[in-house]
Amino acid sequence: MRKIISFLLLQLSFVFILPVSAADEDYRPLLKVGKAWDWYCRAAAYAHEWNRHYAVVGDTIVDGEQCYKVFAEQTDINTGEVVLGGTGVFLEKDRKFFLRQGSTWNMIYNFNMNVGDVVTNGDTFKREVIAVDSITVKGETYRRMIMNDTYIDRYDTICGTTYWVEGIGGMCGMLTTDSWRPYGLPNCLSACYEDGKRIFTGWDFGEIPLSYDWMLRDEDRIWKRARKQSADNGSVVCYEELKLYDTAMWRDTFFSYVYSQGYRAGGENEWSWRPEKFWIRDVDGKIYLLQGEDTPEGTIVDENVSCHLIMDFTLKEGEELRTFNGTDSVTYQVIAVSDTIFENSTDHRLRHCIYVKSDQEPEYDCWVEGIGSLYYGIMGVRNLTSDSTSRLLQCSHNGKTLYAAEDETTGIKETRNPRKSNPAIFDLQGRRILGEPKHGVYIQNGKKVMR
Repeated sequence: MRKIISFLLLQLSFVFILPVSAADEDYRPLLKVGKAWDWYCRAAAYAHEWNRHYAVVGDTIVDGEQCYKVFAEQTDINTGEVVLGGTGVFLEKDRKFFLRQGSTWNMIYNFNMNVGDVVTNGDTFKREVIAVDSITVKGETYRRMIMNDTYIDRYDTICGTTYWVEGIGGMCGMLTTDSWRPYGLPNCLSACYEDGKRIFTGWDFGEIPLSYDWMLRDEDRIWKRARKQSADNGSVVCYEELKLYDTAMWRDTFFSYVYSQGYRAGGENEWSWRPEKFWIRDVDGKIYLLQGEDTPEGTIVDENVSCHLIMDFTLKEGEELRTFNGTDSVTYQVIAVSDTIFENSTDHRLRHCIYVKSDQEPEYDCWVEGIGSLYYGIMGVRNLTSDSTSRLLQCSHNGKTLYAAEDETTGIKETRNPRKSNPAIFDLQGRRILGEPKHGVYIQNGKKVMR
């Protein structure tokens, strides 16, 4: 842990000087007062997760060049503790972006590159531009570079694809050498802000981001839902908790068991944790639900098996998903896509949301990254009869709330930068001011403020 912290401290304490020219009118510069970025960073196996926040807090002159001061702060996602912080100076020039380490300049970005151009990191790794195109996000058009990452010392084995976007930065790192995917701790953009308004997220690069909250990453996530079902003496409400535990194999693919515990309203028919005949798989942003029988050896019997895609977080507005509810086909049409922070969640994580309209009741639903359907949780409609209704009440992880039902009516909104509600204040030297500042000129929300 000490080595990890030392490495991060080194990354955040660099003084960056990067050569900003306004010569190219079509070029979107990265640096601008009021610009801010949130980056997701994690250690192996999710042992630690952090949010790195960068904010352009003012400008300055270095060696006759106009530069910008950037404040960097790293926060533990689980505890909310600020573990590292520092201020650097950046300079952007001729579509290039550099990092100064000691007395050496190291180039992070070169937006002059085109298809076929290659940049290397020593003798072990290279990055080649395979395509250059443009993408439109929230009505704004950005130039995007698509690159193959290759290990030179491993017989030119391609290890992945990455993206650079003018005015935003890279998919896997922005202001540090972590933009080279195989080295350092995994990073990805969560969101980019301008004057407090979110203008770009990790999903906008065109690939599922590293920050994607994988539902099956451990066994500590619990979904609570209420089910109302018709009975001879009226309707009956059942409250149940669901979790994913252990795995079973089907066609050489692992699925996670769905376990449940719960009770009927009034405390009747209570049951403790037991396996259901359902399994879940979360892969590439797609959620599959499988129903069938298994063997004592943990293999799903390949007879009378039903497996359907029930949620897809890669869908765009206007696209459709056809699935199955156990008796009939159901078609969902995506009516909106957004990224949302739930106000009463513990982690205040930015989550990808898919708003859908169904050709059956309930007509509308919302799929939330890492949480699932706000009606059905992780299960879809497969285990409900036609006269049943369901509502997700809560989703928690390690006892911390990720979602609570009141969010559905009071907490979902197009959230601006969460730090803007309590913005940091800096002096003209880029140093953070603790408490209420005295009279003078300060930087707040990327703007000069006189008190």
